[in-house]
Amino acid sequence: MRYEVRRRTDGSGGGRGALRLVAALGVLALTGAGTGCALRDLQDLRPAAPTEVQPVFASDEEALDAAVATYERYLVLEAEIVAAGGAGAERVLEVATDTYGLDLLAGFREMRQTGERVAGAVVLADSRLVEIDAHRTRLRVAMCLDVGELRVEEPGAEGPHARDEQVAVEVAFRSANAARILLDGSKPWSGEPVCG
Repeated sequence: MRYEVRRRTDGSGGGRGALRLVAALGVLALTGAGTGCALRDLQDLRPAAPTEVQPVFASDEEALDAAVATYERYLVLEAEIVAAGGAGAERVLEVATDTYGLDLLAGFREMRQTGERVAGAVVLADSRLVEIDAHRTRLRVAMCLDVGELRVEEPGAEGPHARDEQVAVEVAFRSANAARILLDGSKPWSGEPVCG
């Protein structure tokens, strides 16, 4: 199943340069500057041509590969943390933005408080790029996770219970530079099936 990649573009207003130019003309008129000086000053005050911002990654595929690598690292950390009942949860901040990292820490803290234990590993079965911005700094990726091996042990329960074999999630990523791309959110996937 193929998904259309939607690209966002960030626009900015173009009227600021004109406002600066009008303000400069007013100052020159009030100070009584000569015509020749005024023209030279106006040339100096002209806004510079906007420089083109280069995308963080060379291609959408490269950005997706980086996002997948980050998520796989997150799954390793998550497995270690949940196996320890939420202990050492701060390690997840290596792969998450500050805001989302706080959400993850809250979830692990709740796990420690309830005494819930999880055994087994989550495996990333498939991924599809859903949306990416023009500079390749923000991505949304649909992911299929194999959770068939997970066993959840809850205090007071008769024994561990299994979950669904596969679940689909939509994961947001943000990158500040080519060296790091971080998790920035996750929620259940609501689009066309990405698993199976």
